[in-house]
Amino acid sequence: MEKIRPPLYSSWIESVGNRISPLELLHRRSSLSTSHLRVSLNETLGRKALCLQTAFLLKGTTAVTNTKSPQHRQYSNFQPEALYQSNCLQFKRHENLCSRGRGLWRIQQGYVRSITWSLEGDPVPLGFWQTGDVVGYAISPAQHYEVRCLTAVTAEYLGRAYSLSPDVALAQIQQSNDLLRIAHCRQAEKRLLSFLCWLAQRFGESVAEGHQIQPKLTHQEIADSIGSTRVTVTRLLKELARTHKIKWNTHEKIVYARTFEQSFEDGYY
Repeated sequence: MEKIRPPLYSSWIESVGNRISPLELLHRRSSLSTSHLRVSLNETLGRKALCLQTAFLLKGTTAVTNTKSPQHRQYSNFQPEALYQSNCLQFKRHENLCSRGRGLWRIQQGYVRSITWSLEGDPVPLGFWQTGDVVGYAISPAQHYEVRCLTAVTAEYLGRAYSLSPDVALAQIQQSNDLLRIAHCRQAEKRLLSFLCWLAQRFGESVAEGHQIQPKLTHQEIADSIGSTRVTVTRLLKELARTHKIKWNTHEKIVYARTFEQSFEDGYY
């Protein structure tokens, strides 16, 4: 019975008589010729070069890092799935949308307020906005303009070339008029109650007792909106709660139905 020898051993036996190195003989007997190896190598390098070029064009830069094996490379920053994501960004409370883009933004989720500042440095509210509203630096002629998040916010960046529709422009004008009218109420209590009813009408959620205000503003944010101080707002909120016009605690911000209707009849907003 003929013994079966390994290919390298057989190649060595055959190379002794032919004066050919075992490695060269083994390469001659291989099913892949030198030209085949060259073609295979070129195809492999071509695929890697194409991946690298594609990654550079689509991502701008491609970070290449070595793994444990020097034969393997990892394109860590190239994520094709990111190309199909929209321009939606996540923001935390108190963040400014305009810090990430001075174009227009469409609110997808959450609440924001647009503000500027007076010559004395006091904040001046320009509007309160929710899901579906369009806001941004390009809307206001004010030099100092911000869109501050009142809650966690998801917003889509529309850019600077986005054209405003007449409805969006009208909503901006209407809100500015409403807030200007509220700010010129002489009595602080009426000014505060008018503002709360306006919030309830625009952002309120109907509940059994009246209208639950969304979003939940801090006393300082309310004070900034009506041109008052935090101490005054705190005192007046307690007074309105004591006279059963509102329900105001940590978990509930409710304008009672009777108060809401009476404010509407008196023209507070």
